[in-house]
Amino acid sequence: RDLARLHRDVVPDLAPRAKDVDVGVARDNAIWDTLRLWFDMAYDIANDPASSSSDESKRAMLASCQIDDKCRETLFGVVRSRCDQAGSRTVYCHNDIHAGNFLFDRKNDVLTLIDYEYADYGPRAFDMANMFCEFAGFECDYTRYPTAGLRREFYNAYSNEPEEALA
Repeated sequence: RDLARLHRDVVPDLAPRAKDVDVGVARDNAIWDTLRLWFDMAYDIANDPASSSSDESKRAMLASCQIDDKCRETLFGVVRSRCDQAGSRTVYCHNDIHAGNFLFDRKNDVLTLIDYEYADYGPRAFDMANMFCEFAGFECDYTRYPTAGLRREFYNAYSNEPEEALA
């Protein structure tokens, strides 16, 4: 429910930020700038032995994907176009939802979402999909991906927030 409240209660400030290269660029779906940066970093780690990563297992895993420049651009374009086609509303996204970013107060039975380091505006559906992908962990073990039943539970909890959270 914290995610639904975040998506509902943070009023999008889609005005450009001073740090943007082109101050005329709105911040709606700013996640694409961040994803491009992360995608490029992963590509560099996989393909440039002089990159800053000293994690050989990460380098090997990324290199095993065998993504060349053309494939990289195609993948990024396909992901973005599919998100755009879904018509998901722009909301303030957490962008790093995983078990380590929740605090549970047992005494008061309250679960709180923390660590907004990567938060920015983007498609609401992306924030939800990213949360499910985080179940796989750093090991990318997709056998830990939530079952359809668990995803339905999440959607039910999310949709039990006021209707305007889902608009």
